Amino acid sequence: IAAFETIRDIPYRIGNRQTDATCKTKVILLGNILTKSGLKCRVARCKFNLAALKPPQYVLHGLNLRQLVLPHTFMQVFIPETKHWVNIDPTWDIGLKNILPIAHWDGIHHTKLAINPLPHTLKLPKKKGKHLTPFDLNHRNIKKLTPFHTNLNSWLENTRKST
Repeated sequence: IAAFETIRDIPYRIGNRQTDATCKTKVILLGNILTKSGLKCRVARCKFNLAALKPPQYVLHGLNLRQLVLPHTFMQVFIPETKHWVNIDPTWDIGLKNILPIAHWDGIHHTKLAINPLPHTLKLPKKKGKHLTPFDLNHRNIKKLTPFHTNLNSWLENTRKST
């Protein structure tokens, strides 16, 4: 549980390989820790509508309807005590609790997801017939941030400062 909270509370940020702390990066980090502690982990993906998070208009400025539908990565962890897979989503940090759904994990049950998945978009990706694990993911390597990335990062940073 402490590992979950530590990774969750890294401030969410879209960035290059050294500064990125998005959903995918947090899944890689947390998945590696949980796997090394003996838990089975697998990658889960879905799509969501950015506008549903209700960001300020300047964050959405210049995006068309198609660009509002974005991918989201979270993970599933197999809980040996219950013999069930549970959804774990460390995306949003605690500094965003006033504007976004912050997940809490008790080590047994599902966390809430950071977003509302669009219908029929949930996938458990596979590679060569096996579910992807966090070890199969590559870190994001954005060479140049777009105005959207910069505006989203600014909105989240300003929100953390005002709480």
